[in-house]
Amino acid sequence: MSESIVIRIRQDLSAQWIIVGGGSQLSSPADGALTDAAKEVDGRRVIILVPALDVLLLNVEIPVTSFAKIQSALPFALEESLAEDIEDLHFAVGERMSDSSLEVAVVSKEKMRYWLTALKEV
Repeated sequence: MSESIVIRIRQDLSAQWIIVGGGSQLSSPADGALTDAAKEVDGRRVIILVPALDVLLLNVEIPVTSFAKIQSALPFALEESLAEDIEDLHFAVGERMSDSSLEVAVVSKEKMRYWLTALKEV
């Protein structure tokens, strides 16, 4: 059985986490500093959940199927729908939906750097 730790990061970088495995909850939810959550990683797969207020979820129609082509076309396909400059945004491609649209998560690169820096520090 492979265990994972799911860590939810809050706006202030405090965290809530739980250990799961085999489709079951293996620990009670815990709450504390990100450094406390890091102590529980111990070889487990790490899943990070970020504040939903910082992520925009969209569906977009892109007919190409090559991942590389999707990645390059995605910012331009969404440019009209976004208030920020596309060079300042990170785009994550999700699943293709039954209507052939793609799920996309958009977050500022600045916010991604903020989270990644905090995670690397712990």
